[in-house]
Amino acid sequence: MLFTGGIRKQWSPMMYFAAVHHLNTYLFIGDIQNVDHHHALMNGLCLVQDEDIYRDIVFFAGVDVSLPSGFRLHGSIPDDKAVRIKKFLSDKNNDQLMKIVKLRTPGL
Repeated sequence: MLFTGGIRKQWSPMMYFAAVHHLNTYLFIGDIQNVDHHHALMNGLCLVQDEDIYRDIVFFAGVDVSLPSGFRLHGSIPDDKAVRIKKFLSDKNNDQLMKIVKLRTPGL
């Protein structure tokens, strides 16, 4: 629902935070047990139109309740996330998708 606009930061900040946190954990921290599901979500992330959603998930750094969003962002993409995204892109072997992601993700 996050990728389709069903959950928005302005409408429900807590639901938005939970969705960003969970997606970040699933895509970048946890073990990949279902490759097809992981690839479908990673593909959705790469193609999401809302730059804020893309940035919030890819650059998510952790909880910080002193911030209005409830979380802080990395200034640049962490190495572990870059590795996961590059692996996904190499598995997809899609030059167009690779161009989109590289434009959106400095340092990738």
